[in-house]
Amino acid sequence: METWKTLNMIKMAVAVCLLLSSTTAVYAQEDDELMMRRGASTDEIMGTLRSFRRPESEAKPAATALAVRVYFEYNSAALTAETKAELSNYGKSLAAEEFKGARWAIEGHTDASGSADYNKALSEQRATSVYNYLIDEFGMNSDQLVPEGKGETELYDSANPASGVNRRVRIKYLGG
Repeated sequence: METWKTLNMIKMAVAVCLLLSSTTAVYAQEDDELMMRRGASTDEIMGTLRSFRRPESEAKPAATALAVRVYFEYNSAALTAETKAELSNYGKSLAAEEFKGARWAIEGHTDASGSADYNKALSEQRATSVYNYLIDEFGMNSDQLVPEGKGETELYDSANPASGVNRRVRIKYLGG
């Protein structure tokens, strides 16, 4: 139990340090995932993405994934105008020259409303929508992006499984 408390205190300290650092776009951190604030600038996003690419000789980064606040219509994988606007700076950042060799997972997540099979299929469709948008709008190479649906298996807020915060897309650094 004491180890669990210490681990949670370390997580909180890392989150506070990240929030106070120059990466002011960070809204919250949970495990390996940073939740970016809405409207984060390209510079803020790129600074966070750079932190994922530490050399092997350095300590492992505190996080390797970004939770992107994207919104979909109910029971839909179509990107809304609001979602496209939010994805714009992410697309510009991921397509930047310095990340040309990097590979990224585009993970779709749902809340726990509905069946597990339905949520898995919907999360795959949503990940594919973001994948296609990044390729079509920002000229990213399809080999750089791996769409994957997670369904309700990795809730951001497991204490509130139906919460909208669980409906998200993660951009996870895979290497390169």
